[in-house]
Amino acid sequence: MDIKQLEFFSVACEKGSLSQAAACLYTSQPHISKTIRTLENELGRPLLSRSGKGVRPTAYGETVLEYARLLGGTAVNVGYQRKA
Repeated sequence: MDIKQLEFFSVACEKGSLSQAAACLYTSQPHISKTIRTLENELGRPLLSRSGKGVRPTAYGETVLEYARLLGGTAVNVGYQRKA
């Protein structure tokens, strides 16, 4: 698991769409999908419920999303402190 995987997952949850997450992150939808699938395989559980209307986190995905948000805030703070 790495920060990029968590960032892609977090943005997909926020946007509710893999294609909207891809546009937001300046990458392709297949890249977002593959990265999240890799994360799901590493964790051994599905993180997203996928449908024709988009994506939403599963119950386990909600837990991982909280973790991702905590780490995201920490990474931003560390980056800010390094620039100071």
